Amino acid sequence: MEYEIKRFSLWPLFRNTFLVSGILFLILFIFMGNFIMQMMNQSMADMGMGPTGVSGPLSFFTILSLAVSNAFFFSLFLTAAGAIYNFITHWTGGIKMELDYPYEEYDDGYEDDEEQVDEADFLSDENGETDKE
Repeated sequence: MEYEIKRFSLWPLFRNTFLVSGILFLILFIFMGNFIMQMMNQSMADMGMGPTGVSGPLSFFTILSLAVSNAFFFSLFLTAAGAIYNFITHWTGGIKMELDYPYEEYDDGYEDDEEQVDEADFLSDENGETDKE
């Protein structure tokens, strides 16, 4: 089988990458949240703003906003890449792939060794009796 990827639909591409990358960035920033908050406090102290006690709900919303903004810009980048791909393949054609079904020619050897079973042998007749009893 030969397939060709001619174009990407941009809105589903953005929507799906935003969902997946949003979840992944949120998980990443939750696990690295303490380290991120320490870096933010240190950089604010280095700028002369004084140490801040960013903790509690503010730190959660900071981490959430970082995850959402990173997911948005990552999705925007992939959508722009999809638009460039669509623009290029308009003139040159898409990427052709040849896919084979891997089990098409696989011989397991069971067909030759066992007796062929007919389904009609196990079906009951009008009296509820089967042929194989």
